[in-house]
Amino acid sequence: PEGMIDSRSVYLFDQEDIGRIYYVGMQDEEEFAFRVRLEEELKKLSQVM
Repeated sequence: PEGMIDSRSVYLFDQEDIGRIYYVGMQDEEEFAFRVRLEEELKKLSQVM
């Protein structure tokens, strides 16, 4: 993969140097609040079962 930072900066990597790629995607306050709420609800469910 390669990463274009700006018109003067590019990062290149050899495939053998990459063990794993993480794609985080776009995250905003609403996403974080949703995850917190989801984890709380999952904990409640696991206590019931």
